[in-house]
Amino acid sequence: MRSLHILLISSVVGLGTGCSRPLPEAGSIDAQLYVQYCSGSGCHTPIPPGQSTVAMWNLQYERMLTTMREARRALPSSDEEKRILAYLHRNAEGSR
Repeated sequence: MRSLHILLISSVVGLGTGCSRPLPEAGSIDAQLYVQYCSGSGCHTPIPPGQSTVAMWNLQYERMLTTMREARRALPSSDEEKRILAYLHRNAEGSR
């Protein structure tokens, strides 16, 4: 149990420090869409794409859509979804 607490604390600390860096491609439409759907409706601060792999982003994105549907929030259009996923994939851990 103690090791679980240490893991959780180190994860939170790691995320907190990672979020202080600017997002890649910050001025791009793709990055702006990502920010809009992550934090525009008050859900959470955007997670830097480099903190997860492409496979993990695919899972997280599906989870985000489920959460947004349950909260009855506006969902990204098909074009916006393609742009957000392309942005996450381009900037994911191990993609460069």
